[in-house]
Amino acid sequence: LATLAITTFLVNSRHLFYAFSFPLSVVEGRFAKFYSVYALVDEAYALTVARPQGWTKPRILAMQVLFQSTWVASGLVGVGLGSLLPGTIPGLDFALCAMFLTLALDAARTRAEVPSLLLAGLATLLAWFAAPGQWLITSLLLFVALLVARYVWAKSTGRLPSDAREDGAGARSPGDRTGVEESPDDPAKGVDA
Repeated sequence: LATLAITTFLVNSRHLFYAFSFPLSVVEGRFAKFYSVYALVDEAYALTVARPQGWTKPRILAMQVLFQSTWVASGLVGVGLGSLLPGTIPGLDFALCAMFLTLALDAARTRAEVPSLLLAGLATLLAWFAAPGQWLITSLLLFVALLVARYVWAKSTGRLPSDAREDGAGARSPGDRTGVEESPDDPAKGVDA
């Protein structure tokens, strides 16, 4: 039961960070705000962060109703289809782990992510031997601790990437093309007079 509670907390803790940049201030009214917080799904957060300007109360609420309805409907379809499956299917319980492995491999397409992958591998290996019966939750907690330690070390040695610095030094705004190579055919470059 403790493993289930900790796993649920860790998976859902991303919503704590969503609240910092979600435009909840646009939503007026107690019920509307309550629903907006309740129905905050990953897709709604991604859309509002990708285009932070221009959100109105009706647009946000309509988007959230649509996305939450999709989540509920697909969940019900999944329950219905799952009930049709005969008994247990060996390996089906690994589907969620396989999805996270796929996401991790997709995220690790650059050299900058190699240290995080190595830390994840180290956390898994240590957890496998230290807590064989609870290796998954142990590796998640250990990985979070290692990421925090890596961040503290990088901050103290001045090795944070420019977009992760709190002072914003080196961070570019969406329209800033500083440091971006321009080709002769680049329409953003303009026409030479």
